Amino acid sequence: MKKIQKNAVRFDNLKQDFLDDKKYSGTAEATLNGYRYDITRFLKFLSDERLAVNEAGFKRYVIHLTDSRMTANSVNHYIRSVKVFLYWCMEQDEIAPFKIKMVKAQETIKDVYTQEELCALIQPPKREDSFVVWRSWAIINFILGTAAREATVCEMQMQDISFDDRTITFRNLKNKHVQLLPMSEALASGLKKYRLGHLYRSLAVNFSEPTPL
Repeated sequence: MKKIQKNAVRFDNLKQDFLDDKKYSGTAEATLNGYRYDITRFLKFLSDERLAVNEAGFKRYVIHLTDSRMTANSVNHYIRSVKVFLYWCMEQDEIAPFKIKMVKAQETIKDVYTQEELCALIQPPKREDSFVVWRSWAIINFILGTAAREATVCEMQMQDISFDDRTITFRNLKNKHVQLLPMSEALASGLKKYRLGHLYRSLAVNFSEPTPL
């Protein structure tokens, strides 16, 4: 029992060392939180089952997840962070090396919007529509026009958009780079309508009360 407790403390310390290493490397806070949750869940399972942190223990954890009737994609979501952590442990010579495979998932065809649904989404709101309607419409147009990911859209500010040059400056990319991209005429027209509606401060999802220009 003492050996199991000692082993749990050891890997809990290794988890923190791993997180510190990732943070030092510039990993985003949201990604660090994902690592922390998934690895803690994994280590707790092994501790409860009195299993070692090794290939056999990892396989038992995957079996535990699949037996809980999770989809393969959900299982892979939970073990993706664990995979990174275990490979890091291998590099530190903390555990014996072994190859980690993700669970095979059945390919599915995703439902997509019909042409009519897309037209409804990008149909400009009425002037009297609420701020939330205008904000949602602007965000939908922005995503369709740039294919930006959620975190990038949430950090966008109106000052990052140049209507004179018709360009958009992305400052919150996953690779930490700043990128300048051209803006289509359609997107520029939509964002101008949003701005001229006196309903903007930023394109962030946590948008506050509208402020007139």
